[in-house]
Amino acid sequence: LDEISGEYEEAGYGYMEYIRCAFVKVLILTMRTIERKENPLQKSSVVAQMVRRADEGFKEKLRLSTLATELGYNASYLSQKFSGEMGIGFMEYLHRVRIGRSCHLLETTDMKISRIAQEVGYDGVKYFNRIFKNQLSVTPKEFRAMYNLNR
Repeated sequence: LDEISGEYEEAGYGYMEYIRCAFVKVLILTMRTIERKENPLQKSSVVAQMVRRADEGFKEKLRLSTLATELGYNASYLSQKFSGEMGIGFMEYLHRVRIGRSCHLLETTDMKISRIAQEVGYDGVKYFNRIFKNQLSVTPKEFRAMYNLNR
């Protein structure tokens, strides 16, 4: 992602195509990682329930403590179990799901960024922007601009 950011800042010949390809590569690698880790045969039922809850309820205010209560487990135990099987923490997984959905909305709609933030489960646009930039090294506005240039 640092490479993508550097390419964007340098803006050399063909930089948009390079960035587009790099984003596709990042998304494919992320999807492969998630798909590999989402195989129900590879994870316990409680982690499968957590993944399903995040995938289906990403718009909600999901907290590990709330899930722990719902599922009848200790939050610390669930945190360790999820991290051990998925390779990332629950909130990191939830952010990835939300940012993935927001990328789709940025590419396919004219929705305002603040509306997209709400649509994927973030209360504030500033927090959404920070998480988005942390995940993809560009802001939602920059992401949309790059996508629109390549249409």
